[in-house]
Amino acid sequence: MTTIDEGRLRFIFGDVWQIDKYDECTFYRKRICALDEAKAVDFAGIGPGPAVYLIEVKDFRNHPGPNPDAFCRAAEEIADPRKTIKIILWLEQDMHQSKPALSTLANQLKSKIGWVSARVFVVETATHGVPDLQVQDRP
Repeated sequence: MTTIDEGRLRFIFGDVWQIDKYDECTFYRKRICALDEAKAVDFAGIGPGPAVYLIEVKDFRNHPGPNPDAFCRAAEEIADPRKTIKIILWLEQDMHQSKPALSTLANQLKSKIGWVSARVFVVETATHGVPDLQVQDRP
């Protein structure tokens, strides 16, 4: 089991996961950060399936509202043209979104990164459905 805190959320990945906080790993800090416009996802690893998972977390709770550009930046941060991957935008807001609304947002993100062969999901803690993963507010 791997536990990783990101902002105000705690992610608890089951034993099937090989996951790390990508923007804190040595490779990213020494190699990727050297590039002028480099960005990183929050988590990267191998999960159930097996599949490559790239997870970007955005927590807009207790904020005036998400900046629409944040979604586009998130899509750019999590795209990798070399692999078929599962891209997850973990989106927390004060009001829970309906599944159709999250699906619409996922389709909008996919259109922004259409050149990537990936499955795109927009999820939140209450309804995420990601296998062998628990998410909770940090104490």
